[in-house]
Amino acid sequence: MVLATLVALIVCNAQVEEQTVEEAKRLASEGKLNEAVALLYEAVKRQEHIWNAHLLKLEALKLYHNAGKIEERINTMRTALSQRPYDAELLWALAQAYWLSGDMWNMLCYLTRAVGVAPTVGAYYAWLGKAYMELGMQYHADAVFELALRYDPTLAPVVNQLRRPPVVVKRPEIQPPIQPQEPQKPPEQLPQKPEEQPKPPAQPQQPQQPPQPQRIYRADIAPNGSIARFSVKGQLCFINFGFRVAPPGWGWPPMFRQVDLPAENVKREEQGGQVTFTGQAKSPEGSIQWTQVITQTDDGVTVSYELIPLDDIKMESVLIEAWIPNPVVADGQWFTVAGGQRQPKPFPEKPPQGPSPVFFTSNTLEPVGWVTKAGVGVLFEIEKLPNAFWWLQDDRSYGLNFFELQIHSGVRGVWRKGQTVEFAITLKPLITTTQQQ
Repeated sequence: MVLATLVALIVCNAQVEEQTVEEAKRLASEGKLNEAVALLYEAVKRQEHIWNAHLLKLEALKLYHNAGKIEERINTMRTALSQRPYDAELLWALAQAYWLSGDMWNMLCYLTRAVGVAPTVGAYYAWLGKAYMELGMQYHADAVFELALRYDPTLAPVVNQLRRPPVVVKRPEIQPPIQPQEPQKPPEQLPQKPEEQPKPPAQPQQPQQPPQPQRIYRADIAPNGSIARFSVKGQLCFINFGFRVAPPGWGWPPMFRQVDLPAENVKREEQGGQVTFTGQAKSPEGSIQWTQVITQTDDGVTVSYELIPLDDIKMESVLIEAWIPNPVVADGQWFTVAGGQRQPKPFPEKPPQGPSPVFFTSNTLEPVGWVTKAGVGVLFEIEKLPNAFWWLQDDRSYGLNFFELQIHSGVRGVWRKGQTVEFAITLKPLITTTQQQ
């Protein structure tokens, strides 16, 4: 999107300095990229509204892209993020850099994280809505646009512009040229009509197959095998499903996290309705190799993992994570299943006051799930393994606007070389009786 179009989206009375942008482009064209970027960031400081500052920062990223240095810039920002994992502006910038490089999955991932880190900043929701609109995900876009306006009503001109469907220009119908008429010829005697031959008997028509019902759920699988989003009847249920290895003391960032693995290090194969992902991941603490198999049916998604360390690795836990955006389950319920019956419970209104964010733990691996206010949800059925357990935690304790389901393998302390960790989980979509009606 060019600057002239973005200027039409400006809120407040702050003015994006087009002359500054043009001067920065001139400097960059002369090979003075650092000076050009510095000029734009000086202009950023003069903006009164975050949206206008973002437009200028985006212009700076475009200069890196045009100079063929966007990948270098991404690597620099990722290194900075390892030191400042809760820097919302850095997460936003990474998202935009990935957008410029054509990586829509990572763009969504980092925009979602920016929203989680700064859940009351409307501009991040507006950018996320813009991303959803570009991907054709109208329902998700509308949901986050409402949150953008709730937290920052001055974004109304931006949101109204972003919500507009693309203008379709209808081309005028082109009439074929008039063909000149040939001079009329005297009428000729029509040939005698031959006797009609008997028609062959009509072939019986094959009965039409009834239309196959569409699945009520959608699992958006990222190139690295993680499930980016899981929705039922078009409504989001969770994001960021994948394996994670937590360092000692539950530090951040994780040693390994599937959501963040580069797709180029992952091999994908599909056969017989199954998709298999294999890969290796490295960190300063050691290396692991892993295999994941995903099978989708009308009833749901089955995901199995096999993770093997190639070194002795000191860690806190090997786990599967699924992030539940707080706005998705507002006024909804989570539940366990005992004796075939759901045991519903409300999500906490406020974060836990103690040192731990965990508000429920299960050592028996009974099924767990949640249902939104709209009446749709998801059920996790977990294959029972020795020492494994799951818990629900409230990440608002960390300033993130999410709840989180973590399924732990039970391996603690040191993950020994060659010690295989396995998971098998089935994700089933749910629709309550009220929603069906």
